[in-house]
Order: sequence, then C-alpha cells, then structure tokens
Amino acid sequence: MIEVRHHGTGEVLLRHEGDTLAGADLSGRVLAYADLSGLDLSGASFSGATLTEAQMLGVTLDSTVFRKANLSRAAFKLTDAKAGGADFSDATLPRADFSHTNLGGCRFTGADLTGAEFSHAGCEETQFQGANLSGACFRRTRLVGAVLTHADLNWAVLYEAELAGTRFDRAIFGRTVLAACPSLHRALGLEDASHISPSSLDLSTLLAGPLPADFLEGIGAAEALVALRRNGVPQEA
Repeated sequence: MIEVRHHGTGEVLLRHEGDTLAGADLSGRVLAYADLSGLDLSGASFSGATLTEAQMLGVTLDSTVFRKANLSRAAFKLTDAKAGGADFSDATLPRADFSHTNLGGCRFTGADLTGAEFSHAGCEETQFQGANLSGACFRRTRLVGAVLTHADLNWAVLYEAELAGTRFDRAIFGRTVLAACPSLHRALGLEDASHISPSSLDLSTLLAGPLPADFLEGIGAAEALVALRRNGVPQEA
C-alpha cells in the first residue's frame, strides 16, 4: 500500500492499494500539500484534483493527466516526462516550479502559468497554446520546437533560452525580457505576434540575426536598430 502524506504535517492524505500510483484514477481528489516525490505517475489521472503546493520532485510522467487540476505553487523540480508526456491543459499552475525538468511533448494548452519557473527545463515541442505565461521565467530553457501560439508573455523573462523553431504566432508581448537569446531569429511567427507595450531586447540578441520589422517595431526596438546602422554597427549573419 502507498500512503501519500502532507509534506508539512505528515498527515496521511491518501491510502492507495498496490505499490505504485501508475494508472491510478485520482480525478477530483483533494491532495493539497501532498508529497508525491519520486513516484511513478505514468498513466495516472489527476483531472480536476486539488494539488496546491504539492511536492512532486523527481516524479515520472508518461501519459499523466492533470487537466483542470489546481497545482498552484506545486513543485515539479527534476521531473522526467517520458514519451507520452503529461497533459496540463486548462490547469491552474501559478508560481509552479518546473525548473530542471524534462517536459518535452507535454501540453499546457490554456493553462494558467503566471509566474511559473521553467529555468534549465527541457521544453522541446512542448505545447503552450493560449497559456497565461505572464511573469514566467525561462532561464536557459530549451524551447526548440515549442508552440507558444496565443500565449500571454507579459512580463515573462527569456534569458539564454533556445528558441530555434519556437512558434510565437499571435503570442502577446509586453514588458517581456528577451536577453542572450541568439537563436531568436530562428523562431517562427514573430511577425504575427501582438504587442500591448514595449519589451526589452538586448544587443546580442538583436545583432545575432535578422528579426521581422513588425516584431522590432512592436517591442520598440526599431528606432534603436536604425540608430545602430546609422552609426555603422553591422548586424551579424
């Protein structure tokens, strides 16, 4: 039998017959502050569950479902998503910690990821369509092939992120920080992004490769680029 305990008080929150939670149906369960660290959650369903501030350090995700679950401030550090990934569509995940995780192929469509932490995470081909990523941090995050179509990137930070093939069609920028991201020019859909206020773009990213004129105008960098060219500073190939 597996006992899932409150990570602060040690109170037993769940007793589950068997030696694994793989394939378990825990939809709608209240497991706030649960410690699920190190468990294999492959094929498990937490749809609509309450997992506020749950500890899921180093769990295994493979076809795991968290649709519409409340995972506010949950910690997934060192989590490994296998080929089946995990479905976080429409989940509530403000200030969740996904740092140092492998989230390749996971789905966060329509999820609330306000202030979420993705530093050093592998998010290759991860789906963020329509997600609220306001204030999220992508520091040294691998976003190659990720889809951020219609995602809200207000106040988000992308620092040393790998962005080759990342889709930004109709993503919303505003006070967004783009720094030390030399592969930004290899991202897709930048010309179709929306801008509600200026953003920050550092010189190394600006000069790493050609960026769409509409994007530069939207983030407020077009005048700076004109000034650089006027002063004889060339763009790098």
